[in-house]
Amino acid sequence: MISEEQRKERTKHLGSSDIGAIFGFDPFKSAADVWAHKIFESEKEYAETNSMTSGIRWERYLIDWAAHELEIFPITDPEELWFVCKDHPVFASNLDAFYFDQDSHKPIIIEAKKTRLWAEWGEPGTDQMPHRVNLQVHTQMLCTGFKIAYIAAMIQGDEQLFRVERDERIIKAIIETGEKFWNENVLTKLPPNDSLPPKLEFLKRVKREPEKWADINDGIINDWEQAKAAEAEAKKTSELAERSLLMTLGDAEGAKLSDGRELTFFQQDRPEHTVKAAKYRVLRIRNSERELK
Repeated sequence: MISEEQRKERTKHLGSSDIGAIFGFDPFKSAADVWAHKIFESEKEYAETNSMTSGIRWERYLIDWAAHELEIFPITDPEELWFVCKDHPVFASNLDAFYFDQDSHKPIIIEAKKTRLWAEWGEPGTDQMPHRVNLQVHTQMLCTGFKIAYIAAMIQGDEQLFRVERDERIIKAIIETGEKFWNENVLTKLPPNDSLPPKLEFLKRVKREPEKWADINDGIINDWEQAKAAEAEAKKTSELAERSLLMTLGDAEGAKLSDGRELTFFQQDRPEHTVKAAKYRVLRIRNSERELK
């Protein structure tokens, strides 16, 4: 678990978990997601989610499991797990754990992963793993100078151990691609052209400057208007189809389809809850103040 200070420090560097996205190998985030998190500040303070809390528990379990399998004593003190690359300070890494080999006395990384995407992983004991994970541990090796990493992976409920040795060709590619991204996108604040836009959830939370007006091409606003109109029309069409379906269903709560599937309209129970007051932003088009007068 990283500290709040380390979390803020991450915005000043490319972390090991950012590299897969920059290379285009991360299905969970894009290069533009990385870019946005480096240059924008969020209105909401950081808060742990249930999935993050669960991830922390699994990380601890997998580190303990790897320690038992490797018969080692891992170092897990957060103060000892944060590394900034001395030769290329654009890069930084927060390790899950590391240990010193009993024979060579050299440090070795341990990275914990939990996934259901079993098809991405190969034979245990090898470096047959997703490209994003290989890039992540190589970035960790770049930042630490370490030569070997073990990945303790929980794959659909099965613990597996994988091993990666430092490959200088991969290290070189990470340095070249990462520094280019930092210089051409982060420092200039220009988003990467060959990437999907950042996730909407984060963009809506960006801290905005009062009374600041952006100079935006009308075309992108028109595209948004047309997309919203198409969404509204699709919603209308969907609602009409649902009304027709429920009318035909009558007082039944289900129907059998010819292909063997079933349509159901069963009662659902939802527990009572309280919705807290919150501030939020809404995109809409309005006339200028001059036109409103």
